[in-house]
Amino acid sequence: MDSYDTFINSSIYNDTLLKIIEKTNIKISQIYDKNDKKEDIKEVSKSNLTIDEIKYFMDKNYDEAIKFICEKIYYYKNKYEKENDNIIVCEKCGNKIIRKESCVDEISYYLRSFIIFYIIELHFIKNNPDKLLEYLMDINMDSGPYYNEIYEKELKEIYNKIKCTH
Repeated sequence: MDSYDTFINSSIYNDTLLKIIEKTNIKISQIYDKNDKKEDIKEVSKSNLTIDEIKYFMDKNYDEAIKFICEKIYYYKNKYEKENDNIIVCEKCGNKIIRKESCVDEISYYLRSFIIFYIIELHFIKNNPDKLLEYLMDINMDSGPYYNEIYEKELKEIYNKIKCTH
């Protein structure tokens, strides 16, 4: 088992995942195959951080990392709901639905590995904020600079928000 597998199956990673699920009520996809892992490893390498460095950073910033991850989930959930006024809550089942006439559950699933990428973002914000945009552009090459600049600004807003709630 390599360091990636060791980390994603470690007790600290699983404890973090459980805390985030409990706080945010997100759903984790049960599907995580070798192609997902291959893509993840490729994306992690673009950060120029090792898995050991990511794990060390998470260990040292554990409470702040959980706050950042949860706040980011809330932020984008709220942003999406505001931007998409076709989503309503079904009176019968309580699920978020896309159209008033359907009961399609709109809740998305997160890949098990998402925590790694949120930790990388937090690492850049705290330790190397000038390189955050460069990293975002490396991983979101198809999105263009405008999207990445907005995303960088939003990540920094999320971080500032958790810093104000200590």
